[in-house]
Amino acid sequence: MAQKIRLPHEGETVNRLIRQIKDAIVETRTAVVSGVEVTYSICGPWPRGLDLAMYDHDGNIYLPESSVRSDPTRADLTAFHEHTEIRHKLARRSHAYAHRRGLLEELLAAKQIYDEDGLKAYIHRRVFGYPDWKIPDRDAIQKRLYELLAVDRPLRGKLIEVITEARMKGDGFLPRLLVKSRLVSGYLLCPDSRLNFARPEAAHFVGGVEEVGEGAFGFDAAVFEDDDVVGATEGCAAVGDDEGGGVGAVE
Repeated sequence: MAQKIRLPHEGETVNRLIRQIKDAIVETRTAVVSGVEVTYSICGPWPRGLDLAMYDHDGNIYLPESSVRSDPTRADLTAFHEHTEIRHKLARRSHAYAHRRGLLEELLAAKQIYDEDGLKAYIHRRVFGYPDWKIPDRDAIQKRLYELLAVDRPLRGKLIEVITEARMKGDGFLPRLLVKSRLVSGYLLCPDSRLNFARPEAAHFVGGVEEVGEGAFGFDAAVFEDDDVVGATEGCAAVGDDEGGGVGAVE
């Protein structure tokens, strides 16, 4: 991939994190989600507190082995989300916008995979993966998303409205050991923080926040951009925001 992808954060800390994740790769998995082939690397040790999906400047996607083994379908949907996010980044869209579009496509793909109860459970996990300070009324957002997805042809524009209104934007890759610390390469990082590899304790996927111990990496969702633009999915028919359409379509 010639074009380098802009990550939510840049700097040597992120580069070091990516290098260590690459060293932990145990295998590669390819899945077809919503008609799109998605390939990602499965990694053994995973930094505690890191969202359970990550990609690098070249568009390579990484997920922890434990989450793939415990729920491969959910892992494939997460990788599909990252794939969609990368595609919008390549179209020079903002991280916040790319994340929301990734979440939209992920939810529409989940609708195709799960039955009614399974879809409700999936939406619940996704919404409650965000901290309550970010989405104060998570029950209401969960209900609205399910109502929109339950129809035969979900209105993409309405889904995006809910996702945007609920501030379900990307949390990025960097530590939650943030406040009361110095500014480094555009983000706050505690002077004594270091990479600490451990098995993930909670499968929150992108958007999740885990409180972690001193010296471990977690995340803060409060430091990211939130501007909007749009791209198109390769090989999919375009539809407007208020039209029903295939899961892969982007207006």
